[in-house]
Amino acid sequence: PLDFAYKSQSEQERLGIELLTQYGDRPRIYKNGIALVIPERDQIEPLRRAIRYLIAIERVKNKKKSLNLTVEQIDQLKEREKTETVSKDSALRNLYGEVWLLKIENGEFALDKVKISGRALQNTNIHERLMELLSGGYTKKIFDYLNPSKLLEFTKEYGTDVKTIIDTFFSSLEFP
Repeated sequence: PLDFAYKSQSEQERLGIELLTQYGDRPRIYKNGIALVIPERDQIEPLRRAIRYLIAIERVKNKKKSLNLTVEQIDQLKEREKTETVSKDSALRNLYGEVWLLKIENGEFALDKVKISGRALQNTNIHERLMELLSGGYTKKIFDYLNPSKLLEFTKEYGTDVKTIIDTFFSSLEFP
């Protein structure tokens, strides 16, 4: 949730590890196929403001006859709507600038933080931007193929039962 951005860094990290390792009141089994996107605090208020204006504009537009709006006022309203839509889209595009993944560090769970900052991502859709961040460049965390020798190594050690391979692949932070 957006209020996550207003918590202290230590509280965010504690909650992040908890969300990535726990499923309700029990341990999460598949820890390798989940990530958290972290909202940027400085994008929340501009987003809220733009949404409030857009809601207000919509309400005024719905009552334009009863408010006796002039053509000039309706044009101003349309212009303001365009401006606020651009503001909303920009705040949404930049709302999530960091992805947290789980890793093992010195035998303990830790966070692997991947930040957008300084990277020129091509996509404008939130999901596509984050996938581009995680699957490209030097921070590559998502792969579109599995090395056959790695899979063969695994099957020699654990057997060829497909369910076991899938379960281990998504539950083990070390294997993939």
